[in-house]
Amino acid sequence: MSENYDFETLLSRKGQGSFKWEAMYREVPNLSDDIVPFSVADMELKIAPEITEGMKKYIDEAVLGYSGTYPKYYEAVIGWMERRYGFKVEKDWILCTPGVVSAIYVAIKAFAKENEGVITFTPVYFPFYSSITSNNRKLVDCGLVESKNENGEVKYSIDFEKFEEFAKDKNNKILLLCSPHNPLGIVWSREDLEKIGKIAVENDLIVISDEIHFDIVMPGYTHTVFQSLGDDLAERTITFTAPSKTFNIAGLGISNIIIKNENMRKTFVNAQELGAGALFTALSYKACEICYTQC
Repeated sequence: MSENYDFETLLSRKGQGSFKWEAMYREVPNLSDDIVPFSVADMELKIAPEITEGMKKYIDEAVLGYSGTYPKYYEAVIGWMERRYGFKVEKDWILCTPGVVSAIYVAIKAFAKENEGVITFTPVYFPFYSSITSNNRKLVDCGLVESKNENGEVKYSIDFEKFEEFAKDKNNKILLLCSPHNPLGIVWSREDLEKIGKIAVENDLIVISDEIHFDIVMPGYTHTVFQSLGDDLAERTITFTAPSKTFNIAGLGISNIIIKNENMRKTFVNAQELGAGALFTALSYKACEICYTQC
């Protein structure tokens, strides 16, 4: 791993087609060049030199045709999950999509019928709402409880009584979980995740667990992969991961969706093929491999 990662140089993306920069200048055309938009979760930081050099080497040698998964790619994803989280994944469990958000849309359609309920802890990342409502599923809003500690710091917690009440409603089929939580920055404790899991199992909920930010956790906190908490949970959980936030490669469009249950995996793939279909981008697979093995 390089000792020369640069977290200080501010890169301007003006005029380069950056989604958030172009939107900023449409709103305020005459901003000074030292203003950085915070509206979209990618970063104005140099990517790791291993990625830059590795991709240059790859492009020198590769044919950029339709491409799919390959052994070193699977080894990279499996190794990352086990080294960092003790999460043992098998190759067959891994499905690839162009992004986590598009995969959530697929999963909502695959595992809940129209007008059936999807529970989520709010406030939450805005595509959670639209993935439910635009697919004509019922948004079941399980609002987090706000409180303050003795220092006046605001804290949020799950109302487990309300969650259990919603879970017992047979019309509600899915829990859409954000872990760590976006935008509140909560790293759910193992105890909270175990409580969520117990209620999910007892009430036959499918759990869609968006864990895209799992690598970005402050010192003193530990991320627990929800699916790793037990066999019962693993059989009803879809884990959404990606290298995009961690390594600032969102523009390459690759996510690793992990589904242990074979029937659920087939259901997801069938729903995916009705929409965007599979991922065929050679650069995305190679970038993910480099991130998870060299960076």
